[in-house]
Amino acid sequence: MRRRRSCGPGRKPNLARFWPPPWGAACCAGPKPEIRGGDEIMTMSDTGGVRAGGGLREAAATAGVVLLPLGLLALRLGVGLVFWKSASTRFDGFGLSDSAISLFAEIYKVPLLPPEIAAYLGTAAEATGAWLLFLGLFTRFGAVILLGVTMMIQLVVPFTGDGIAFNAVEFCLWGGALLVLLVQGGGTLSADRLLSFVFGRH
Repeated sequence: MRRRRSCGPGRKPNLARFWPPPWGAACCAGPKPEIRGGDEIMTMSDTGGVRAGGGLREAAATAGVVLLPLGLLALRLGVGLVFWKSASTRFDGFGLSDSAISLFAEIYKVPLLPPEIAAYLGTAAEATGAWLLFLGLFTRFGAVILLGVTMMIQLVVPFTGDGIAFNAVEFCLWGGALLVLLVQGGGTLSADRLLSFVFGRH
């Protein structure tokens, strides 16, 4: 008589020979068991949860592709408008008004620079940086220019004895926005992207 081998504590059953079941694999739509050295390990994955997580990640990626260019455009226009408004109030024809020069002589006292030179340099920097942001042309360079203006206004001018208080909220707001543009660039809706597309084809 043939002896049946028992499965004692020291011997594990080899269940690989029982897969697929005798009634066929058509009814077994779930994942197949993983066979590892005679042991049978059933892998039970929640396919619904995986699909939901993947769908959320795809939706977030799609929203990022659409919203990031719009956000960068809004940031460029908003920050540029603030600096352009500041610069445009000082123009008088093709030069600067007397009140603009007196402003730098009495309030915005830039160290080591005469008021006339400081007024022209400051106004040119604000206007140039603002228009670079408007167009999205050399956006990072424009952000660097306006960061320099912001640092000068918030860190140098308040300590020249003119009585202007340091505005930490404004400094963090404009400085943070310009840092984002410095890192991200102008985005898809910018002249920078158009130039990279045109020159990238040649």
